[in-house]
Amino acid sequence: MTNKELIESIKKKTGFSKVKVERLLMAYVKTFDQFLDEDSTISLKGFGTFEPNEKQERKVYNPRTRQYKVVPKKRTVKFKPSVVLKNVFKG
Repeated sequence: MTNKELIESIKKKTGFSKVKVERLLMAYVKTFDQFLDEDSTISLKGFGTFEPNEKQERKVYNPRTRQYKVVPKKRTVKFKPSVVLKNVFKG
């Protein structure tokens, strides 16, 4: 699903204008970014939990060149789905 498709779907379900939905979605994304940047965990009841994570620097082997390469540490986000969301996909 693209941003346009998401905005259109929310617009149909809420009756809000496309501009209003787009502003709300962008504010939502910026808020997520801000909280995750501050190392805060975000929990959405019935959906899941987003948690900042830091991957450590590591060595990887390239079999083609037969050399090791260092992958620098980086920040990522872990997502743990809620029980409700897991049950949706159990079928």
